[in-house]
Amino acid sequence: MRNKSNSNLYLYTFLGLLFGLASLVDLPTMTGRAMALQEARAEAAVQAFGL
Repeated sequence: MRNKSNSNLYLYTFLGLLFGLASLVDLPTMTGRAMALQEARAEAAVQAFGL
């Protein structure tokens, strides 16, 4: 019984840390930066191929 209790403790500790780290990530800023980078790459490709 004690072994199962310890494994649950480790599982929930890991999940807590995982969600804690995920909450630190600023998704709107990251997606905005990714979209701007994608747009810049698309523009560069258009200019390179002369379209």
